[in-house]
Amino acid sequence: MPTSCPPLPTARRILGLIAGVAWTALSSIVQAQEPPSRSSLGIRGIGALGVYAGYAHVERGLDAGELSGTLDLGHFSSRRVRLRADVSFLRTGRFRAYVAADDTTYRNVFYDLSGMLNLAFALRDPTHRVVPFVSFGTGIHVLTSSFGSIPIDLRYNTNVFGLQAASGVRIRAGHTGKRAVVIEGGATLAKEVSRASVRLGTEWLFGDLRRPR
Repeated sequence: MPTSCPPLPTARRILGLIAGVAWTALSSIVQAQEPPSRSSLGIRGIGALGVYAGYAHVERGLDAGELSGTLDLGHFSSRRVRLRADVSFLRTGRFRAYVAADDTTYRNVFYDLSGMLNLAFALRDPTHRVVPFVSFGTGIHVLTSSFGSIPIDLRYNTNVFGLQAASGVRIRAGHTGKRAVVIEGGATLAKEVSRASVRLGTEWLFGDLRRPR
């Protein structure tokens, strides 16, 4: 049977919901009376390094596993508005795809290596032990497959532009302030690989994020 389905409406709804939360968070940050702070971006401003594992439900009903890493590159004039770089590797489970021109069903997997640049908005001061957040990003997905079918491999051997949104919570572990556990759910909109996902990971905290409150 063909496995062609429209892009996940769930991913679009999640993206819209997180957009609303992010707008609320940004408004609260602008209105909040925070102590004056200079932006701190780049190597000197690094705040966290994280590694994650997760599950994704990709369009056409495909299940996938995902490994990713995130680097917090510092903050703008508010410590609650942060710049993050994210690299992820996704592999789908083995699935079937029918090609009418060949009258053949092919079985294989595809891979997605993506790089994203995100703006993250903390919903409270990031030095607290529990910090909810939302984030938005954009980047490139590098797709790879080897089904041996031109129509399928044209679909999954290409580079596509993507938008990403996520929300989650960082929970500082212990009393030293050096590590945290992160739980995050999100959505990605990208041609052929739109998806909803959830991931769990750990972060090593540095600089202004290390100080517990």
